[in-house]
Amino acid sequence: MLIHRHKQATTTPKLRASIQASAEAASILAQRFGTTWQTAYKWRHRDSVHDRSHTPHRLQTTLTAALSLRRVAGPVLDADRQTCAFDRAAQVAADIRSQGFQRRDIKRVQPGARGGAEFGERRQKPGQCLAAAGGRNQQRRGMSGTAEHVALVRVQRPPLGVKPCGQRCRQALHDAQMGGVGDKEKRAVYRLAEFRAAAYAGAMKMLFLGDVMGRSGRQAVTERLPGLRAEWGLDFVVVNGENASQGLGLTGDHAKELLAAGADCLTLGDHAFDQKDMLSFIENEPRILRPLNYAKAAPGKGARLFDAAGGRKVLVVQALGQVFMKRPFDDPFSALDAILRAYPLGGMAQAVIVDIHAEATSEKMAIGHWCDGRASLVVGTHTHVPTGDAQILAGGTAYQTDAGMCGDYDSVIGMDKAEPMRRFITGMSKSRFEPANGAATLSGVYVETDDRSGKAARVAPIRLGGRLAEAKP
Repeated sequence: MLIHRHKQATTTPKLRASIQASAEAASILAQRFGTTWQTAYKWRHRDSVHDRSHTPHRLQTTLTAALSLRRVAGPVLDADRQTCAFDRAAQVAADIRSQGFQRRDIKRVQPGARGGAEFGERRQKPGQCLAAAGGRNQQRRGMSGTAEHVALVRVQRPPLGVKPCGQRCRQALHDAQMGGVGDKEKRAVYRLAEFRAAAYAGAMKMLFLGDVMGRSGRQAVTERLPGLRAEWGLDFVVVNGENASQGLGLTGDHAKELLAAGADCLTLGDHAFDQKDMLSFIENEPRILRPLNYAKAAPGKGARLFDAAGGRKVLVVQALGQVFMKRPFDDPFSALDAILRAYPLGGMAQAVIVDIHAEATSEKMAIGHWCDGRASLVVGTHTHVPTGDAQILAGGTAYQTDAGMCGDYDSVIGMDKAEPMRRFITGMSKSRFEPANGAATLSGVYVETDDRSGKAARVAPIRLGGRLAEAKP
C-alpha cells in the first residue's frame, strides 16, 4: 500500500493508530513513541491516521475588489500618472460598474501602507471590505471609496484643508450608485473633477538656499529670509546648513536660528555630524535631514514629507555623491530610486526637492537627468560656487548643478583667503581654516511648480547682496 506522509511527520500511520487506541495520557504516549505531547494529543483526537491536505479549503487571501478594479481602471490611469482626463473618468466608472461591482464591494476606506491610496491583493479582516481608493485622508474628509472616486483620487488628492464637495455632489454620487451609469453619475464625476482642479489651481513657490557658510552666511539668511517669504509669497523654503557653524557642520543653536528665520527644512551633507551636539539634536528635530545614503547607523533621516501651505505635501530628499568624496558613501542612485518610487510626484507629494551634495559636476548632472520627471527640483550643493545652468529638463524637473553658498565670496569657497593660499603655495599649513566674515551673498534657486503635476513651471537662480551680480526671479 502506498502511503503519502508529510515530509516533516514524526509518526507513522501505525503509531498514530496505537495512540488513538490508547487511553494513557498524551505525555506518557509521547515518551513511549519518541514524539512531543502536542503530536500525541493531536492524533488522539483525529478520526483518521492519514495526513490532511495542507491546502486551505477557503483561501484566506482573496482576489479583492481593489485588485479587480485596478485591472479595469489601471491602463487608463497608468497612461498618464500625473493627470486623469476628466471625460475619460466617467467611462472608467462605467467600465468598473459593468464588472458587477456594487457600493458594498468598495464601501469602506482602508488606509494603505503609507496612508495613501493602494491597489492590490491584501488580507481582509472579518467584516472588513477593502476600498478601491483613498486612505486616512479620505476618512478625515468623509469620502467613500466609490467607483467614480477611483478615477480621480488614484493619481492625486486634494489638500486636507479643503472640503471635498458640497451636499449636492454627495447626493449626486449617492443617486448614481443606486442606478446605472447615466447623466447623474457623469455629473458627479465632473463635479469631483472640477473640485480637484480648483483645489490644485495655481503654483507652489519654493526657495532653496545653498550652503550657509559661517557667521556671515547665517546673518544673511536671518536678515533677508523673512522679508523674502513675504515679498515673493513663498510656500516652502529649504536651506542647506552644513557649514553654518565655523564652516564645519551645524550646531543645535544655529539650526534654531535658521528655522526661526523661516526655513521649513534644513539639509546637511558630508559634515553633518562635525558638530557633536547634532547627533542628539537631529533626533528631536524632524525638520533637519542628513544625507539619505549616509552610514546606516547615523541618527536622523534622509527624507521626509513636509506640510506646505494649503495642505500640500513636499518631499525633501538629500543624497551624497560618490565621485571625489573623501568617504565611500552608498550608491545615491539606488537610494534615491527607492524613495522616489514610494512618493510619486503629483501623487502623495505635490512637489519633490532633491538636494544632491556632491563634488563632481558630472555626477550631479547625471542624477538630475535620472530624476527628470520624478522630482520638481534637483539642485546641487557642496562646491559653494553658483552655476549658470538653471533650466527645466525635458521631463519637467528644474535643475541647477550648484546653488552656490550663502557667505562671503571674497574668499576661497567661503574660507578666509590667507590659510588656503598658504597651503596652495607652500604646501604647508600654519593654522586651521576660518570662515570669511565679509558681506555675504545669499545664493540659491527659486522654482515654481504646477500643483496638478508637481513639475516645474519656472526656475531662476537667486543672488542677493555681497559681491556677486544680483539675480532675482
